[in-house]
Amino acid sequence: MEERKTSELKSNKLSTKLYGDDDLTQDFIDSVDKKGILEPITIKDDGTILSGHRRWGAAKSLGLERVPVDIVTLFEDDVEIEIIIDFNRHREKTVSQKLAEAEAIEKIEKVRSAARKNATQIKNGKPPVSVKKRTPEKGRTSDKVAKKTGFGSGTKYEKAKTVKKAADAGDKVAQNEMKKLDAGDTSVDAAHKKLLEEQRKADVQLQKEEAEKNLRQYFKKTASELTRSIDKVQLIIQGDYTPQHETDFLQLDSIRNNFYRVVRLSAELGIDAPKIWETYNCKVKFPKKLGISKDDVIEDANIIE
Repeated sequence: MEERKTSELKSNKLSTKLYGDDDLTQDFIDSVDKKGILEPITIKDDGTILSGHRRWGAAKSLGLERVPVDIVTLFEDDVEIEIIIDFNRHREKTVSQKLAEAEAIEKIEKVRSAARKNATQIKNGKPPVSVKKRTPEKGRTSDKVAKKTGFGSGTKYEKAKTVKKAADAGDKVAQNEMKKLDAGDTSVDAAHKKLLEEQRKADVQLQKEEAEKNLRQYFKKTASELTRSIDKVQLIIQGDYTPQHETDFLQLDSIRNNFYRVVRLSAELGIDAPKIWETYNCKVKFPKKLGISKDDVIEDANIIE
């Protein structure tokens, strides 16, 4: 065990990125003041801390000039992240902190997986494949990452990642669920389910708005056609008109079908058809009841010309 000047040590940006700033309590400072630093602070050759930010913080608060250290020499950059995570394996973490760990480990796993496969490719006389072009082994990698970060399964890790990604993208529901996850007020499964439910509601609303836009355009066209043939249309609606000629039949049949389709689409989409209809000043009164069956509505529900 060695000693270093407290002022020569420096915080680790990787650790801060994973866990944020350590919460240094007065109780911990008092403990260090009374018992001293019982476990050396683990550092790199240049004084960057790998483990012991709170001990270092307490030492600075107490004005200790020197602290005990263990020095670790690293030969690979990705090993540093693994060491930091390993030192914090017993730490109580939020879901956000676990996800930060998982993201770092996943990147390492993908690079190492690609390196192993490329070594096999070269050994077999085949050209190596770029990491960017390679299809990731999602299931295996997720399971490995989940095991190392405490998510339990790759499926649960992927669900948590989905919620976090949506939160980072500005989704208010996801942001609220992440707060609840970090506070321990909900589970990953429940947060993921809530997010999907809200996304489905938003999709349905978007589809309805798009459908109403299309329906308005369809109404405008149909209203114009019906107004030009107002007398015949009223008779068609009442069922009192019999076409006399083939062309007459085809024309009226088309008008009738278009009119009834508008009614059915409106019923399916829950749109106030009469109100929209009136905006186009169609002289044909929009009927509130036409005796349309449920099967008729379903049959024409997705037809918009």
